[in-house]
Amino acid sequence: MKIRFALACLLAFVASCGETRERRNVLLVTLDTTRFNAPGFMGNKERPTPNLDALAEESLVYEQARTVTPLTMPAHCSMLTGLYPPRHTISANGARPLPSAARTLAEYAQAEGVQTGAFVASIVLDRSFGLAQGFETYEGVEPPQDKTAPRISELKASDVLGRARAWLEARDRERPFLAWIHLFDAHEPYEPPPEFAGMRSAYLGELAYMDRELGQLFDALRADGTLERTLVIVIGDHGEGLNQHSEVTHGWFCYDSTVRVPMLVRSPDGWRKGERSKESVSVVDVFPTALAALGLEAPRDIDGVSLDHALVPDARGVYFECFNGAENFGWSPLVGWADARVKYIHSSAPELFDLEQDRQEQRNLIAGRDVDAARMLAEIRRVRSGSALVRDRDESVNPEAQRALRGLGYVDAGQDSGARLDPLAPGNLPAPGQRKEELKLFQSASGLSARGELVPAIAQWQELLARFPENHTARSLCAADLIRALRPGEALPLLEALRSTRSLTANEWNNLGWCREQAEKFARARECYAKALELDPAHPWAAENLARVRER
Repeated sequence: MKIRFALACLLAFVASCGETRERRNVLLVTLDTTRFNAPGFMGNKERPTPNLDALAEESLVYEQARTVTPLTMPAHCSMLTGLYPPRHTISANGARPLPSAARTLAEYAQAEGVQTGAFVASIVLDRSFGLAQGFETYEGVEPPQDKTAPRISELKASDVLGRARAWLEARDRERPFLAWIHLFDAHEPYEPPPEFAGMRSAYLGELAYMDRELGQLFDALRADGTLERTLVIVIGDHGEGLNQHSEVTHGWFCYDSTVRVPMLVRSPDGWRKGERSKESVSVVDVFPTALAALGLEAPRDIDGVSLDHALVPDARGVYFECFNGAENFGWSPLVGWADARVKYIHSSAPELFDLEQDRQEQRNLIAGRDVDAARMLAEIRRVRSGSALVRDRDESVNPEAQRALRGLGYVDAGQDSGARLDPLAPGNLPAPGQRKEELKLFQSASGLSARGELVPAIAQWQELLARFPENHTARSLCAADLIRALRPGEALPLLEALRSTRSLTANEWNNLGWCREQAEKFARARECYAKALELDPAHPWAAENLARVRER
């Protein structure tokens, strides 16, 4: 490895002494919720992704790529800034926008005359969350013309890629471009088109559909010669549990089922074409890699490293975190570090895995690997002690977008524990890895609720709360289902108890108001509805409810 790294340094030096390489276009494709081993080029024998597999044959495939957190918005903030979450300050979906102090990939590109366009598929990346900085075009999920209609949360791949292709065809071909395409199809619920229903699972059907649509884009770019002047990066933002480690979806643990992601980089000059790399890389590397392809120099004070005609040192490790369980379930927060061989997850019950011998992360070796654990904990401390972006004074985001996020199943939307939790402080909160049974109950109750099976859902919530009474998110969701079942008397004490443990959301204030109203506590109900409107002036029911109790 030392010889290979030295050779790469020599080649980079020789290149820098000669003529500067032609400035290339950059196409960034981010695949939401795509497990590292789901595409064919990452080993899936069912091969649901023939177009990506063909592109991989022309690319360098990184087999040890990881995200910074198994959540969409923080992961994309890291891609577009080159910073880990403690530094760009975003640790949750929809809580607040990326600070305007961030200088994004698009801002660097735009300042140098590069055309910039973004085409995103989900409300999770709504422009109100700050990632539109520097993009001349930023197209995503738009509000409905009829304000009373519910806002859709995602776009299909065909819609997103149709917009992207129109922009690419209309661009100024005398100037380079930066295009970011985000596809959300692999996210739950898995509902592939009928022609992909024959796959082993609906999840893979979604992936196959997404791949077909991408193939049309790649064919068009190849046909007009654009692909031969374009650096292409295809990367997942995070994975999907699919029941591994008892995690159905993502966002609760930091095992490789959700932290490891597929990644390929296709260089137009064929650099390392067809190779497969074991180098330890991260989504933060997108930022400097894209800048290098555009002929721009990355700032020194970032966490990512350029992968453009460059090798990664063998000893390199990467940071990751997850505070979702801490915010919603009262669990210990998770932070971690991984290199190509060893992975350390820090919590109240730390875990360490030998990735070469235990790819499924089943054997915790923390008791016998003190040196590795101490080394990786020091790296985590270094990352978390780095300088952070200055937050904006006005950090308000679109409440409508937050509601749509919660409709997607993001119970953390609007909550942000990363700013106030110290994951390295001593504590006795339950470790996420030891609460898998709690997560199973939560996922089961959530599924029943989503299908409208309220009686069994409520029974499941009540079982969960009997065993894990500190789970305030389950308390809130149980109360919501009791209200849907017209059982306000049972919901009221749950919401009153919740109010004593944390600040309520607008929807929780509205629910509490409705329960108080049914108990004929009209003045107190009015206070609740008013609180809901303070937090969300466009709340779909609070204004109507407030007017009704005022009449009483």
